[in-house]
Amino acid sequence: NRALLERLALFNMRNRQSAARAEREFVEERLAQARSELATAEARLQGFLDQNRVYQTAPRLVVEYGRLQRQVDLRQQVVSGLAQAHEKARIE
Repeated sequence: NRALLERLALFNMRNRQSAARAEREFVEERLAQARSELATAEARLQGFLDQNRVYQTAPRLVVEYGRLQRQVDLRQQVVSGLAQAHEKARIE
């Protein structure tokens, strides 16, 4: 019985480790992708600001700025959440 329980415990531990490794690898890949998406969104916002230094006087440009800023904010939140998930997966 003891040998069976030890084998079962080992099997369970290996399964948990395998699942944790798969999750960590997935989160790492997604985090890299999200960081790239954030850099792209930031570059678009920077390009907009470079081309439209006084955008506040044109309603259409104000709307465009808001849209670009929301994209950056959303991407930052995604990166932050994935970074937290990555740290959790590394700990597990």
